[in-house]
Amino acid sequence: MGFVQPIFTDNTLKEGLQQAEYSYERSLKNYNRVERDIIFNVTSSFFNLYRFVRQVEIRQESMNNSVEAYELAKMKYDAGIIPEVQALQLEVQKARSEADFISAKNSLESERDSFKQLIGLSLSEDIDVIADIEYKHVEIELDKAIEEGLKNRSEIKVNEINVEVQKLNIKGVRRQREFKGEIRMYYDFTGISTTQSLNYADLFNSAFTNFRERPPNRSITVNFSYPLFDWGRNSASVQSALASLREDELNLENQKVTIEKEIRDVVRNVRETELRLKILLSAQAVALKSYEISKERFDNGDITSQELSRDQEELTRTQLDYLITFINYQSNVSDLKRKTMWDFEKGETYYRDSYIERY
Repeated sequence: MGFVQPIFTDNTLKEGLQQAEYSYERSLKNYNRVERDIIFNVTSSFFNLYRFVRQVEIRQESMNNSVEAYELAKMKYDAGIIPEVQALQLEVQKARSEADFISAKNSLESERDSFKQLIGLSLSEDIDVIADIEYKHVEIELDKAIEEGLKNRSEIKVNEINVEVQKLNIKGVRRQREFKGEIRMYYDFTGISTTQSLNYADLFNSAFTNFRERPPNRSITVNFSYPLFDWGRNSASVQSALASLREDELNLENQKVTIEKEIRDVVRNVRETELRLKILLSAQAVALKSYEISKERFDNGDITSQELSRDQEELTRTQLDYLITFINYQSNVSDLKRKTMWDFEKGETYYRDSYIERY
C-alpha cells in the first residue's frame, strides 16, 4: 500500500479537471453555433426553393397573358383592325414567355433536387413547397441585437475559454522551474516461497508461511527538487506562453468588434430590404392595375400591341422583384437570428447551456 502527495506545487489533478471542463464548454459552444448554421442553411434553401416555385407561377401567368393577348391580336388582324406588325410583336412576346416558362420549370426541378439532398430525402421523393408569402414586420432594436450577440455568440465564448486555457498553460510552463516537494509513504507486505516443490498447494503454503514470518517494510520519505540550470529555456517558454495569451486576448477583443460590425450590417440589411419590400408591394399593385387598364384599352383599340407588351413585361418584372426582395428579407431576418442567437419575434434566446446530462 502506498501514498504519494505533492507539496509546494499546484494541484495538477484539479487543473486537469479544469482543462476537461473547458474542453466540454468549448464543444458545447461550437455545437450551438453549428446548430444555428444548419437551421439558417435549411431555412435559406427552403425560401430559395419557394422563390423558384413562385417564379414558375409568375412565368406561367405571364405566358397565359401573352397567349391571350396574341389570340386577341390575331383576331383583330384577321378582321383588318390592326396591322400585321402588331400581331407579330405579340407572337414574339408569346414565344419569349413560353421559353421563360420552360426555363423556370427546369430551374425549379434542379433546385428541388438540391433541397432534397440537403434535408436527406431521396431524389425520387415528390415534395411540394407551401409558405406564407405575406410580409410581417419584425421589430428590431440595434442595441438589443448587439447586446444579445455579444452575450450569446459562441465565438466570443470559445475565445474566452481559450484565454483561460492559456492561463492554465502558463502555470504549467512555470511549474517546470518551481521548488517542488513530495511525500511518499508505503507499507509493504511480502511473502516468498522457498520450497522446491512444484505443487501449487505447497508453493502457496510456503509463501503464506513466509508472509507471516517476514516483517513488513514501511517507509516515509520527503523529497525536494529544484532545477538549477536550464540556460534560459524555461524563461523563453514562459515568454512564449505569455505572448500566446496576449494573442488570444487580442483575438477576443477583435472578435467582439467583428461580431458587432456583423450585427450592424445585417440590421441595416433587414431595414433596407423591409423598406424596399414596402415600396415594391405598392409598385406591384400599381403594375397590375396598369396592365389591366392597358389590356382593356387594347381590346378597345386605344393602344398598340407594343404598349400592351411593355406593360405586361413591367408587371412580370415587378412581381419577380418583389419575390426576390421578400426572400432576401426573410434570409436577412434568419441571418440576424443566427448572428445574435436571439428570436426577435418571440423575445427569447436560442442559446442553451447544456445538451447532455453531465456526470
